[in-house]
Amino acid sequence: MKTSVVFVIAGLALLSVACYASELKEQSSINEVLSTIFHFEQPEERDCLGFMRKCIPDNDKCCRPNLVCSRTHKWCKYVFGK
Repeated sequence: MKTSVVFVIAGLALLSVACYASELKEQSSINEVLSTIFHFEQPEERDCLGFMRKCIPDNDKCCRPNLVCSRTHKWCKYVFGK
């Protein structure tokens, strides 16, 4: 009787370990799928400048639409009708 109880407890412990390992493997595959789905590309390192930021006219880094580096004031300004 004692040996059968020990075998049952050992079997349950083994089953628990097997289920835990399976769940970890499944969780890692779920994490991998989610990270693939929600993977966003990193923006390019361009040092984009915003409106009224100091800039160098020869190296125009005013990235937003209709923004250009003003040669007279040396800051990013909007140009309409471009």
